Amino acid sequence: MTVAAERLANNGQPITPQAPLTPVAVEVIAPVKAKSETPAQPLPEAPASANCYVHIGQHRVQITLRDADESRLLERLSKILSAYQPA
Repeated sequence: MTVAAERLANNGQPITPQAPLTPVAVEVIAPVKAKSETPAQPLPEAPASANCYVHIGQHRVQITLRDADESRLLERLSKILSAYQPA
């Protein structure tokens, strides 16, 4: 968006916090996109998942791991549990 396009949309006036915007200027600066007719599909559920709580510094943190392969997930979980104190 160029300054010239903004000014043309706002009847030649500069766009400042004190200057009111015309409806055309609002549409040029931040156009409202039409909503999609088809809603977004949710992601499929992971075949393997695990949750655990660990302490990171003074914080108790929940970690959720998801993977397509259970053995790879367990390797990742093992690394996390060896690096952080379980809560």
